[in-house]
Amino acid sequence: MYLVMERIRLQESPPDLDARIQKAMKWLSEVPPLSDQPLGPIGGGCIRHKFFKESKAPFVFPDNATLDQYVNRAYGWLSHRAQQKVSPVSIRGDRVMFTQSDMDDAHFGVDEHGQTVLMHFSAIGLLPATFVAQTLAADAKHRPIAVSLGVAGNPNLASMAAISQCLWMVGDPRLGHDVTLRVFIYAISCPSFLFPFSVTIPLSLSLYLSLYVPFASSN
Repeated sequence: MYLVMERIRLQESPPDLDARIQKAMKWLSEVPPLSDQPLGPIGGGCIRHKFFKESKAPFVFPDNATLDQYVNRAYGWLSHRAQQKVSPVSIRGDRVMFTQSDMDDAHFGVDEHGQTVLMHFSAIGLLPATFVAQTLAADAKHRPIAVSLGVAGNPNLASMAAISQCLWMVGDPRLGHDVTLRVFIYAISCPSFLFPFSVTIPLSLSLYLSLYVPFASSN
């Protein structure tokens, strides 16, 4: 499959780039996901986020519940002293939204027609609110974005920071699970600079969970 797009001529970043970024992030968060769309990049694959070792999840997580199980398994790897300072993370009830996980200014621009452009598509995907909050908390200038998305003051941030530090230090981020996960490719119809693409579903979600996701609930 090929994705062909026109060449975009970018102009020098304007003074209102921060405001444009906030507006773009708000728009992105309001793009409705498919009802059974897995977490991760819009083109399919593992989550790209600095929470994970090498900024990439070791598995494809189909929903908040399976990601929650992985995160709290990692919490169990913290030292007893660390566990006394931070609590287990709860993301099962998090709202999921599309977001840009790498907020480098270079991933946002303005074209020659004055339209805001989002770039670095491998880092644009569906994530729980806690992960969005952690991304935005890394830089104080992004607090207005966090407020506009309703993720400011997320109670999981201290725990997420501790768990992330642990994951970056462990030798195997799979945490003892030697499995290979297959990747779903879903379709999402997006206006403007997100592109519609074809959908291929090689397995039913229930079969995928039973065969390939070690953290999937048995219920």
